[in-house]
Amino acid sequence: MHARLQQLRLYPLKSAAAVPVTQWPLSRRGLVDDRRWMLVQPDGQFLTARLLPQLLALRPQAEDEHWWLRLPDGHREILQSDGKPTLPVRIWNDRLNLPQVNPALSARLSEWLGRPCRLVCLPDHLQRPVKPKYAQAGDEVSLADGFPLLLTRTASLEALNQQLPRPVSMDRFRANVVLEDDGPAWQEESWRKIRIGEVVFRLAKPCTRCVMVNTDPERAARDPDLPVLQTLKTLHANEQGEALFGMNLIPENTGTLHVGDPVEILA
Repeated sequence: MHARLQQLRLYPLKSAAAVPVTQWPLSRRGLVDDRRWMLVQPDGQFLTARLLPQLLALRPQAEDEHWWLRLPDGHREILQSDGKPTLPVRIWNDRLNLPQVNPALSARLSEWLGRPCRLVCLPDHLQRPVKPKYAQAGDEVSLADGFPLLLTRTASLEALNQQLPRPVSMDRFRANVVLEDDGPAWQEESWRKIRIGEVVFRLAKPCTRCVMVNTDPERAARDPDLPVLQTLKTLHANEQGEALFGMNLIPENTGTLHVGDPVEILA
């Protein structure tokens, strides 16, 4: 099978817009700065576009070795990498004490969302381990839902689009790495280990999908007439009836990924 890395994307702020890149360094927790920042409620419960699809309208931008966040009104604030005080944060089953950063931006985002929120950051020294069921020694994850990276393939998207009233883009599935190859749809679920360029990855498990795939990332709003999640459940689901699309990845070494890198199936 001939395969290559077609797209490379990171998401500095969880649930905000994607940042396409042509190359990017990789740490053990994923692409550097991927899902490093996150919005939470004042009680520490994490917020995502599952509840607030308008978060997809927030656009991180890299400039002068810093990340900035642009709001829909054009206002821009820096995304600081440290702050005080810390806040006890809940992200799924994990509990973390994370620093609150840029209170001015938190206030502006609270006003824009119409609900109070705080901006927090995952510092370099704090390790969040991957779920023990899937982890090996040294495996860690950013503020992503559960795994360091997400892989999708164009062949699987094409199979889904054949069943939809109109096609959707890969943007809906918020992958870090998108592969283009000559294999059949869903073949990625049979892989256990791959190499992309200089980095080896374990494929931990298929990614179960939620209502976020019904959200148009360009409009930052749900599509009332495009049943992406419902169609995916009938087309490709697990035994529990959960829609599947893409594979969760865990890197076994660090390096730099480049668009165009060859992909080798190792197991």
